[in-house]
Amino acid sequence: MDSSQFNEKLEDLATLLESLTTVDQKLAASKPILATLLAPGPLNIVQLSASELNTTLEREKRDREQAERVFRLLNKHGIAEQVVGGMSLPSTGRVPASFERLPCANVKPAEEFWCKKEGVKRCSACCLVSYCSKECQMKHWKTHKKDCQDDLRKDTWKPCWVKEDRPPAFVDMETTTGWQIHQDFGLSQHLWGNIPAMDILNLPKNESLSCSKDLSLAFVASGDLRNLVTTINALPADFNKKITIVLNDFSPVITSRNLALLLLLGKTPNAKDAAESALHVWYSAFNTEKSQLGAIELLSKFIMEDCSCSASVTGSTSVGASSRLIANLPASVLRYITSLMGSSSNYKLADASNEFSRIMLAPSRVDYRDRSLAPLKPSHRLSIFDFRRFGLVLPFGALNAHFNIPNRFLFSPTGEWLLNDSASPLEAWNIDSVLKAGASHGATEEDLFGSLYFFLSDELKEFHRRLNRFKIDIHLFNEDAGDLATKIKAKSYGELPRGTTFDRIEVSNIVDSNYLGFQQVLKKFEGMLKTENSHATLLASSLNWPAEQPDAEPSGAGERTVTELMRKLITSKRAPLLPRASKYDPQMMAIMQNLSTVYNNNPAFETYLKKKGVEATARRYGFVLKKQHSIMPHRLLVPIDKDPNTLPVFPSNESWYRHTAISGINFTERYIEFGSLITEA
Repeated sequence: MDSSQFNEKLEDLATLLESLTTVDQKLAASKPILATLLAPGPLNIVQLSASELNTTLEREKRDREQAERVFRLLNKHGIAEQVVGGMSLPSTGRVPASFERLPCANVKPAEEFWCKKEGVKRCSACCLVSYCSKECQMKHWKTHKKDCQDDLRKDTWKPCWVKEDRPPAFVDMETTTGWQIHQDFGLSQHLWGNIPAMDILNLPKNESLSCSKDLSLAFVASGDLRNLVTTINALPADFNKKITIVLNDFSPVITSRNLALLLLLGKTPNAKDAAESALHVWYSAFNTEKSQLGAIELLSKFIMEDCSCSASVTGSTSVGASSRLIANLPASVLRYITSLMGSSSNYKLADASNEFSRIMLAPSRVDYRDRSLAPLKPSHRLSIFDFRRFGLVLPFGALNAHFNIPNRFLFSPTGEWLLNDSASPLEAWNIDSVLKAGASHGATEEDLFGSLYFFLSDELKEFHRRLNRFKIDIHLFNEDAGDLATKIKAKSYGELPRGTTFDRIEVSNIVDSNYLGFQQVLKKFEGMLKTENSHATLLASSLNWPAEQPDAEPSGAGERTVTELMRKLITSKRAPLLPRASKYDPQMMAIMQNLSTVYNNNPAFETYLKKKGVEATARRYGFVLKKQHSIMPHRLLVPIDKDPNTLPVFPSNESWYRHTAISGINFTERYIEFGSLITEA
């Protein structure tokens, strides 16, 4: 709709609303006109020319300006929230750009009011929100009361299957064990990672913090940027050698998003603005106009100005004062990026909100949700459920109405939510570090996603600073990991010289049989570790090995083992004594789920490795299986210098709770390190 048509219809709506008196009348009368006012333009996701890309971005800006005018008219007549929902405040310069400290929770979106002061007096009941004063707390109580007294926060809360006295939906009575191990719900794109980020260099245990040589690192199945960010941020602040990064993933969806995030972090001048935009493009289902259109505009500019080929994404650009981004991406990535820049008809707020709720709040999945909520403290239950409702990484109670743009990097070009309903940003980071960062900015430990907001903001601001201070070349690829290795060895690939070797190669869990497997990974990456560096390592994780090894988990190790482990948990006071408890009792389920924390699965893992012939295969291709790890421990939460049979260490009951109930760790995950056989000789 052009501007003159829009102005005419908006004037008609204003006249109509002025003639009516009740809210119900205004709601009923406004809907037909609103359907025309906010109707999307034609869908266009075919490859666009440079001029068409600019036209698309201009249309997006015009649509947002028109939507803002509609909102103000509806708000004037007191029907804004009823028409377009609670997340309806247009993006304007009057909303907070970011938060350095926990904000006062006195927020009234419909009135466009929020207290600008810091929240220093927490609600003593839920500890999820804080206020600047008693006065603000009293003014906001009518609103906050709904959250503070939510059923999820009550000690009497129980999972639905308990209240309804039935077996939970995740129990399959026809299977031998009676349990379903896993069931996906959603499109199963793995965009956030499900094990905590790691520093793949770990210089103190390897080359030392005084390392004074160039480094080459390969993340060949990256998934996202978390390991890259963690590794760069762990380097000494005065590191002054060149760092060459290979960042690869097979998925065009993941690669496109990684490109957008690197451009945001490398092209946005201000570290605070860069971090704010990047963390929401990375993790929030809905963004501000500034974040979302900023990412799209940077992608558009990179493709039009920096790429040399019209059929692919091949080009380079500066990211920060001294770093570069070099992309060698195929046509499939260009097609996906182009689809992101298409018409907004598939990214309407109402449709995206409904789609997000369809996945995250599906009635058929209530037992699965309740199973994950049952072990949690009351306020943690509400904090996690709040993310399921709104999909925003923000402090609980912070102004969020301006997050009204569906995140095109988390919704498909046809408007589908890309992740499973079980996916959570909390699983990608160390929960202790997250809560520590939150506390340093005034957030409470009850506010999980507020703490995550501050943690990510700190990490991404530091990464932004290091892109400007360090000399980093990031080579971005979209290849099968095995094909990537073949191409690097066979010829120069982009700006990578033929036969480039690496100080670290991180392969994620593609050693699992449902991906490449150990043999193919070791064969493909033969000769790609630096032989002159005795610390050079190929690092892998195995997440799916329990599916092939019966005694990988306690339930497969026999009834006597299970009984002994249960006794061990009860004796350590990390599980209650539950006489005559049903196996469907939530506490009993938590006990069974946590048995792996006190179960030594190393003998089973070594049996698994022997069946796969890993040690012999490693030697055949010039690697050696490292018995003593120097980058990651054999298991999560095990000291790195301990032997493979060591159990996870929990310094306190709070540590135990955080890592078993919140973090998403299964405690069956294993890490494997391979050195170069030549450097070992």
